[in-house]
Amino acid sequence: MIESGYIFFVTSASVTLAVFAIQLLLLRVKQQQAYFPLVIFFTGLVIVLSKPLVAGVSPALELYVLVFSLPALLVLPPSFWCYVEGLTHTKQWRFHQGHLKHFVLPLCGLLVSLVTLILPTDLVRAVLTNGETALSTANSAMRYFIYGLVISTFILILAWLVQSSYYVFAVFRRLSRYRQQLKQVFASTEAKEFYWISWLLIAIGCTWLLLATYLFVDNLVGSLAFSFEPLKILVLAMIWTIAVWSLRHKPGFQEIYHEDTEAIVFDVETSTQAKYQHSALTAQQATDIANRVNALMTEKKAYLDANISLQRLAHLVNTTPNYLSQTLNEQLNTSFFDYVNKHRIEAAGEQLIGGDKSVLDIAMDVGFNSKSSFYTAFKKTTNTTPTAYRKQHKQTG
Repeated sequence: MIESGYIFFVTSASVTLAVFAIQLLLLRVKQQQAYFPLVIFFTGLVIVLSKPLVAGVSPALELYVLVFSLPALLVLPPSFWCYVEGLTHTKQWRFHQGHLKHFVLPLCGLLVSLVTLILPTDLVRAVLTNGETALSTANSAMRYFIYGLVISTFILILAWLVQSSYYVFAVFRRLSRYRQQLKQVFASTEAKEFYWISWLLIAIGCTWLLLATYLFVDNLVGSLAFSFEPLKILVLAMIWTIAVWSLRHKPGFQEIYHEDTEAIVFDVETSTQAKYQHSALTAQQATDIANRVNALMTEKKAYLDANISLQRLAHLVNTTPNYLSQTLNEQLNTSFFDYVNKHRIEAAGEQLIGGDKSVLDIAMDVGFNSKSSFYTAFKKTTNTTPTAYRKQHKQTG
């Protein structure tokens, strides 16, 4: 009784949180379509999780929840992938015909569900609860028809496992590429990197691995006195994570979607030479841009602007973002991110040696948005921490 009450409470909390997230996300869809795939994701979760609730509140609807749980389960991986794609897209994301290929399995699952509903309700309910016993009472044609549906369902579940693994890999690869793209445009990226998605997928992967290990041992070695019901709290925690962080974060490149400049070349998987092979930038123009941007950094200290971006810096030196990016890569052999932060670290080093300000105050003074990002950039440039750097140079002095 206590366990069933626990399951009902956790499931109710999970479904309520998902429904609440759907309502809030729908308010944002008109302005940003990237949130729409997440609405589909949460809708699928509600269907998959709501069986215990429906069974307790309206048993007549339990059959429909069971039948439509298949397409709901199949829609989770592609919809989350499309959300990540929208969140990391360099232009404003729109759902187009090419995205339909990601939803072939859910559409197949929906077809199986609709065909299942054509069968007599009593027979469907009996098959779902009694299995072979129910089939023995059906005529030969109906029996083979139901076998076909069961086999189709089994194949779709196997395809879902393969599909899920593929999308996990695809999301990690997408995030890695996205973080490289961020550094071509922004000098401060920590608020845009979406590490919560990586940690969420790792947590889901570990949970699946635990479940697979349990099923393997339980079936091949011996029955284990272990229940996965208490772990449903992990599902609630994951839903809470997705809901809260997705509502907190906007697409990483949203602030440049409406910039009145030419499209930025974001190809991070090709060589610099191949990336700019069609550029009209001459060597003399690149040298002039390099001189202007260096002067702007040393004389005007443009790096002190915490929100400095490639577009803003290009505007200040009277060039295009692509020309500035090409100049940084080819003339100065650096990225926008490293170029700006190099100047910030140099300025921070002077303050660390010549004053008694706290490390946090110095980080804010030179343009960083957080202490953690300052420590990471400082150690990358100097191979030591700000505190150790200050101590070392003051002792030397």
